[in-house]
Amino acid sequence: ATDDKGATGVDTCLVTVNPAPVQTLTLVPVNNPNEAEVTELGSQNITNVGSTEISIDAWTSGGVAWYLREYFKFDLSSIPQNATVISANLYLYSNPQPLTGDLVHANSGTGNSMLLQQVVSDWSPQTIGWFNQPTVTSTNQIIIPSTNQPSLDLNIDVKNIVTSMVGLNANYGFGLRLENEVTYNSRIFVSSYNTLYPDKKPKLVVVYQ
Repeated sequence: ATDDKGATGVDTCLVTVNPAPVQTLTLVPVNNPNEAEVTELGSQNITNVGSTEISIDAWTSGGVAWYLREYFKFDLSSIPQNATVISANLYLYSNPQPLTGDLVHANSGTGNSMLLQQVVSDWSPQTIGWFNQPTVTSTNQIIIPSTNQPSLDLNIDVKNIVTSMVGLNANYGFGLRLENEVTYNSRIFVSSYNTLYPDKKPKLVVVYQ
């Protein structure tokens, strides 16, 4: 520093910049209004909002083919758009008392692999249906392998999808469906509306900074 007389002085200082704290957001909504079981029976839309299970099915009912997919989203509004997502994990729990599929096992069939995809267009639980499904993207999609286990809980790494949702400020949720919708394959999970298994509701855990 130099004053108005030309005298100078030198000193040093140390500036410590503390990193932003790491935070964990755990979301386990009860009766999640943004959870829809989208269903086609024959050529009819019989979509169900408020189902007690998340049914990912290709089956038949009375000899008529039916297909079930799921769309659901969590409230990520508390995460700043400029946050860095360190990890994000989605937990889904097999339904011990399935209402679809073979009505006995949560998982059935020899080709029940699933696709978990990011939804990239807006949708409403009041208007969504089989013939009015939102758009999904294959970018960052996750292929969940087929299983022959009658029950299998899932812990899915969804960091890339959540990072996209937060960074683009465009959270339209997840879409879940069988990879190949061939009849007599199913994966059935507990939904947020299920009261029999309150500890098995869908859960999203996001760690961010």
